[in-house]
Amino acid sequence: MRPEGRPVAGAGRGGAMGLAEGIRKLGFRKWYERELIKCHAALVTCFLCALTVAALLEQGDFTDPAATSITALAVVFAAAALGWASWRSYIVALRRATRSGNKVV
Repeated sequence: MRPEGRPVAGAGRGGAMGLAEGIRKLGFRKWYERELIKCHAALVTCFLCALTVAALLEQGDFTDPAATSITALAVVFAAAALGWASWRSYIVALRRATRSGNKVV
């Protein structure tokens, strides 16, 4: 924060100021541990979405135009989208934590 009470430009969550601020507030060890927990939670979410997609595609009979098959397809697409977003989040968080860890050592 500036003395006037306005935030510094670039002090968002993803910027360098967010990284430095998080490390300063928690200490590097706790920050690193928290980042790894977040990224592995995203990996578990991605895995569960993949299981959901596989189970629904295996179980579903999509020849019937009933509401159940339309709902199942909607859930498949939603789970696939959530899984893809979780995978990207996992990769980004893991790279960020790894890069920061390599700089400290």
